[in-house]
Amino acid sequence: MEHFIAAIGDRPLDAYTKTDARAYKSMLLKLPANWVKFSELQGLPLDKASTKAQELGMEPMTESNVNKLLGFVGSFWTWASDQYDEAPANPFKGLKIKQRKRIREERDPFSVEELRAIFSAPIYTGCASLREWKRPGAFVPRNSGMFWVPLLSLFTGARMGEIIQLYVEDVRQEDGITFLDLNDNGEDKRLKTTYSQRSIPIHASILDKGFMDHVALCRSQGQKRLFPDLAMGEDGYYSTPFSKHFSRFLRAIGIKNRKNAFHSFRHSFEDACRDSDIPKEIMDALQGHGQEGMSERYGRGYYLKKLDEAMKRFQYRDLDLSHLNVLAQKSERP
Repeated sequence: MEHFIAAIGDRPLDAYTKTDARAYKSMLLKLPANWVKFSELQGLPLDKASTKAQELGMEPMTESNVNKLLGFVGSFWTWASDQYDEAPANPFKGLKIKQRKRIREERDPFSVEELRAIFSAPIYTGCASLREWKRPGAFVPRNSGMFWVPLLSLFTGARMGEIIQLYVEDVRQEDGITFLDLNDNGEDKRLKTTYSQRSIPIHASILDKGFMDHVALCRSQGQKRLFPDLAMGEDGYYSTPFSKHFSRFLRAIGIKNRKNAFHSFRHSFEDACRDSDIPKEIMDALQGHGQEGMSERYGRGYYLKKLDEAMKRFQYRDLDLSHLNVLAQKSERP
């Protein structure tokens, strides 16, 4: 809103027009993502930064990002209309870019080669320390979220924030099945939709890598959160700092591009489900996709067994991560 006001002007709410909204949109279309972090643009108001970015030939932000920013500013008019009868029409209504690609195509799944690179990085094979995770060494941070969060997403399809916010008590057992209970039972927890509350049986590959040893350590230490080393961002989301770390991680191992990010694990999981002949309705239940009746049907009890049966079939073809199994590891220094 500050950027919008600085570029368009500070006026009464009913004085803004479609022309103003289109002008703001035009500026956004010329700016790179996170433009305030570029040294060439720092300190410039939105309109001048937009002009300079175009002159420098900077790669503009994606259409999805433009739409998000339009939505952020336009949401103020939406709020006003809910609160006041005399609120003016939203000048941003109808201005979002019609996506030329399906949402599924905005992010690519990780390729097998990229997954091998990720799980062969020093964090997984030995780094100098948790702080110096880029530098090879003898330390494998098995009790850090940096180690577990990507692995859990790879074998659950869960979103980054859903994993990082887990409590120790969310690792549960019923009928001999160990599973993650994804819920919003906590002041620092949130879920994307009502369908996101779900149970995901823990894959044998995760257990082989010593996940329950980490859970047991957290319990013995009286920890509330499963990954207390991953702090919440200033915006109230655990995912914000880790998202930045993971982008740095992908760049450090040389595989970062415009169409991959942490969310690519979710797409990789979907592809592996299809390749493992897991029915779509069960895949949707595991991932928390919205389908009427599915949230209730695939909750716990008998249907937890159905989900567990599917997870027993789940596999990534041509991806061998056995070097991360506990029995395969050399002794680690604390």
